[in-house]
Amino acid sequence: MFQAREISKSIYFSKWYKYSPLAKPVLIIIGRTARLSKIVPCGIWELNLETGLMVVRGIVSYAMFLRTADSLSNGQNN
Repeated sequence: MFQAREISKSIYFSKWYKYSPLAKPVLIIIGRTARLSKIVPCGIWELNLETGLMVVRGIVSYAMFLRTADSLSNGQNN
Protein backbone atom coordinates (compact mmCIF):
# COMPACT_ATOMS: atom_id res chain seq x y z
CA MET A 1 0.00 0.00 0.00
CA PHE A 2 2.85 2.37 0.86
CA GLN A 3 4.49 1.79 -2.53
CA ALA A 4 1.25 2.56 -4.36
CA ARG A 5 1.06 5.94 -2.65
CA GLU A 6 4.68 6.69 -3.53
CA ILE A 7 4.08 5.83 -7.19
CA SER A 8 1.03 8.06 -7.21
CA LYS A 9 3.01 10.94 -5.67
CA SER A 10 5.86 10.46 -8.14
CA ILE A 11 3.47 10.64 -11.07
CA TYR A 12 1.70 13.67 -9.63
CA PHE A 13 4.94 15.62 -9.11
CA SER A 14 6.55 14.53 -12.38
CA LYS A 15 6.58 16.75 -15.44
CA TRP A 16 3.91 14.64 -17.11
CA TYR A 17 2.95 17.46 -19.43
CA LYS A 18 6.35 17.09 -21.14
CA TYR A 19 5.85 13.38 -21.91
CA SER A 20 4.68 12.10 -25.24
CA PRO A 21 0.91 11.98 -25.89
CA LEU A 22 1.04 8.18 -25.69
CA ALA A 23 2.53 8.18 -22.19
CA LYS A 24 -0.05 10.50 -20.60
CA PRO A 25 -2.97 8.00 -20.53
CA VAL A 26 -0.67 5.34 -19.08
CA LEU A 27 0.35 7.69 -16.28
CA ILE A 28 -3.29 8.47 -15.55
CA ILE A 29 -4.11 4.77 -15.33
CA ILE A 30 -1.15 4.08 -13.04
CA GLY A 31 -2.13 7.01 -10.84
CA ARG A 32 -5.71 5.80 -10.52
CA THR A 33 -4.69 2.28 -9.54
CA ALA A 34 -3.14 3.66 -6.35
CA ARG A 35 -6.62 4.45 -5.02
CA LEU A 36 -8.49 1.82 -3.09
CA SER A 37 -11.60 0.71 -4.84
CA LYS A 38 -14.71 -0.44 -3.09
CA ILE A 39 -18.05 -1.78 -4.15
CA VAL A 40 -21.24 -1.15 -2.19
CA PRO A 41 -23.78 -3.70 -3.44
CA CYS A 42 -27.34 -2.38 -2.99
CA GLY A 43 -25.98 0.15 -0.52
CA ILE A 44 -25.89 -2.53 2.18
CA TRP A 45 -22.21 -2.89 3.05
CA GLU A 46 -18.78 -2.12 1.65
CA LEU A 47 -17.39 -5.01 -0.38
CA ASN A 48 -13.61 -5.00 -0.39
CA LEU A 49 -11.09 -7.83 -0.67
CA GLU A 50 -11.59 -9.02 2.91
CA THR A 51 -15.38 -9.06 2.84
CA GLY A 52 -15.36 -10.48 -0.68
CA LEU A 53 -13.28 -13.43 0.47
CA MET A 54 -15.60 -13.94 3.43
CA VAL A 55 -18.58 -14.07 1.05
CA VAL A 56 -16.85 -16.56 -1.24
CA ARG A 57 -15.87 -18.72 1.75
CA GLY A 58 -19.48 -18.70 2.96
CA ILE A 59 -20.81 -19.63 -0.47
CA VAL A 60 -18.38 -22.53 -0.79
CA SER A 61 -19.19 -23.77 2.72
CA TYR A 62 -22.91 -23.64 2.01
CA ALA A 63 -22.45 -25.45 -1.32
CA MET A 64 -20.46 -28.20 0.42
CA PHE A 65 -23.18 -28.47 3.08
CA LEU A 66 -25.87 -28.85 0.41
CA ARG A 67 -23.78 -31.43 -1.42
CA THR A 68 -23.31 -33.47 1.77
CA ALA A 69 -26.99 -33.20 2.69
CA ASP A 70 -28.01 -34.30 -0.81
CA SER A 71 -25.66 -37.29 -0.81
CA LEU A 72 -26.89 -38.36 2.65
CA SER A 73 -30.54 -38.07 1.61
CA ASN A 74 -29.88 -40.18 -1.50
CA GLY A 75 -28.08 -42.84 0.57
CA GLN A 76 -24.75 -42.28 -1.17
CA ASN A 77 -21.48 -42.07 0.70
CA ASN A 78 -19.22 -40.03 -1.63
